[in-house]
Amino acid sequence: MFSVIWFTLQEAVEVTLNYQIHDLLIGAVCFVIVYRFYPALTGSKNPTS
Repeated sequence: MFSVIWFTLQEAVEVTLNYQIHDLLIGAVCFVIVYRFYPALTGSKNPTS
């Protein structure tokens, strides 16, 4: 019985972590794209970093 609970817990943690990492990756990619292209879009060549 305990092994079934442990297996379910592991699966839940794994799925949750995978979704969080997936969201973090998408967020990071979007952030980099916006950060790289924002000065060009606003026409400013000297972004305040």
